[in-house]
Formats: sequence, structure tokens, C-alpha cells
Amino acid sequence: MTTETLVPAASLKARRLPRWAPWAIGVVSAVIAYLVIYVGGQLRGGVTMQNGLDVSLFVQNLLNKDTLLDGFGDGRGCTPPAGQAQTATCSNYGTYSPFVAQTYEQPRRYGVQLNYKF
Repeated sequence: MTTETLVPAASLKARRLPRWAPWAIGVVSAVIAYLVIYVGGQLRGGVTMQNGLDVSLFVQNLLNKDTLLDGFGDGRGCTPPAGQAQTATCSNYGTYSPFVAQTYEQPRRYGVQLNYKF
């Protein structure tokens, strides 16, 4: 019976991170978190337990932005009436609808989601 001594390869040597690495990782993760929250506006986090229960907290439209997605404000259309030329300021309105449809982003929603895996 022979015994052998294992020698680690040179490529497996552990190297230390530079002193600035933790700060850089922190700044990059903060920028990513800001962009995800500001641009996406959604935040979700949760825990999966060993018994199959999954608990998640969520917030949608975190900043409660009231962004107009579709539609316009006053119901006037800028098509000139028959026989009239269109003006640059659109001062002669040919169409008017009192029923103005505007689509806004949904308001802030938050809640808890529970899942159970059998």
C-alpha cells in the first residue's frame, strides 16, 4: 500500500481581492438596485421553507408614478373641417369628443403571496 501526497496546482491558489473591490461591489449593486426600482418600479422578495411553504412580499409601482400611457387631454382632434385648410396652431378643430379615453399606469399595489408545494 502506498500513500501519495496531493500537491495543489498553481492555478488553484487563492488570491485576495483588491482593497477597492468591496466598495466597487457595493456601488454597482446600489446602482443596479436603483435602476431596477426606478425604471421597473417592482420589488419582490421571499423565503422558501423546507416544508414546501413559499412566502413572498411584493410591491408594484413602488414610486407610485402617475404616468399617462395612452390618450390625450381635451378631446379635440386636429383634422380641419371640410373645405378648410389646416392651420399650424391647429386652431380650427374638426372633431370633438367629450368622451376622452386616457390610460394611466396602475396605482401602487403591495401584498403577500403564499405558495405551498405538495
